[in-house]
Order: sequence, then structure tokens, then C-alpha cells
Amino acid sequence: AQTFQSEFLVPAAGPLFHLLACVLLLPAVISTGQLEAALRPIGFPAIDLEQGLPTAVVLILFALNTKLLYLNLLPMMPLDGSSMWNAVARLKWDSVNSKTATLIVSAITHLILIAVAMNIRSEDGLQVLLISYTLIPVTILEYARQQFAQMVGEFDNSGSFELYGDNDTDVRPRQPGFLERWRMERERKRQEREE
Repeated sequence: AQTFQSEFLVPAAGPLFHLLACVLLLPAVISTGQLEAALRPIGFPAIDLEQGLPTAVVLILFALNTKLLYLNLLPMMPLDGSSMWNAVARLKWDSVNSKTATLIVSAITHLILIAVAMNIRSEDGLQVLLISYTLIPVTILEYARQQFAQMVGEFDNSGSFELYGDNDTDVRPRQPGFLERWRMERERKRQEREE
């Protein structure tokens, strides 16, 4: 059985690794005086090989781990941030609604990234656009998979779905969709207020 800890901590392992690597490399990066440049989400600090190859490697490793940390924390599918968001959403909603909420958050994050990319320097903006445009199809395909699953089957707790008719004796009624459940809940609350 999946628990919140397993659903949240497994995808959090990637960002935690990058955070640990950054913490271990932090003293060496501070000594170079390029901490601010290494912490920027886009671009790498200026590498001076006169300081020595080990210093250059430390700067590159630190900058790379910070970029991967930032990227993996974004709640965009298929990044770790979306899996962590989904685990938190499942505390409040069932698997279908939490997956829907995760898709909505992912789409909003894409839009925010695109808006940010349009307002920063050209080469940096292109990098951000590339990230978002590369991951948008994953979000769209996941949305299509979820809609297909709601039409022909139902989600189980793992987020996968089971087709109707897999078992001839197992005839299930159509489950209400997200909007139908929301309307039914809204109607139920309205009726409670009227009583």
C-alpha cells in the first residue's frame, strides 16, 4: 500500500540529492567569490582556469546541481515537483481529482515559465522556452490519458486505470467526472444551507 511518505519522499530524493551536493560544495564555491553567479537559475558562472581545474570543476558541479534542483522542484510533469505536488494533493482529494489538480498546476507552471521567458534576455529566455516547450507535450499526453481513462475505465490508487470489460462478470456503472462531482458537491452544500 502506498503511503504519503512513499509517494512524496521517492520523488523528493532527486531534489534532496542535488541539495546535498550543493551544501557539500558550498564552502568551496564561497571561496571562489562566485556564489551569486552559481546560484542563478539560468546560465553558468564565468570559469577561470587560472584558479585551477579543481575550482572550475567545483563551480560547474555546484551550478549544475542548483539548476537541476530548481528544475526538479517545478510542479511540471514529468518532473519530481509534479509527483510531490500530486502526493500532497492526494491528502485532500481522491486519485482522479488530485491528478486533475496536478495537471492544472502543471499547465499554469508552463504558462508562467513562458511569460517569464518572454520577459528576459534573449538567450536565457530561449533556454526557459525550450524547457517548457519540451515538457508541454508530456502534460498534454497525461491529460489525454486521464480523459481516456475516465471515459473507458477508472483510476486505481496508483493513477493507472483499468478498462471496463476486462472481466465479463465485472460490469461497472459510469463514474461521474470531475466537473460532475464538483456540481453534485456544490448542489449538496446548497441544499444543506437551505435546510
